[in-house]
Amino acid sequence: MAAAYVNSVVLQAPSYLLAGPPDGLLDIPARPDLVEAGHLAQRLVGIVVAAAAVDLARCLLALAPDAPTLPAVPEDGVVEVDLDGRRV
Repeated sequence: MAAAYVNSVVLQAPSYLLAGPPDGLLDIPARPDLVEAGHLAQRLVGIVVAAAAVDLARCLLALAPDAPTLPAVPEDGVVEVDLDGRRV
């Protein structure tokens, strides 16, 4: 989760800070090389985050292959439960 946050907030910064005037927010010369390096880093981190999510899903599925499934929801979408949370 932290890697996804860093990817979307911190690694996005070079694309709008270093784009140069009039697109860039900083009054510095354009640095397309740094912008491209930021985009590359963002892509790589995105791939790592996606791979970690797939691996986590595989691990969770492997932990309980015979876990009970959730009961089906009626067609009207209303599930009646008692005060203890059990289906009626």
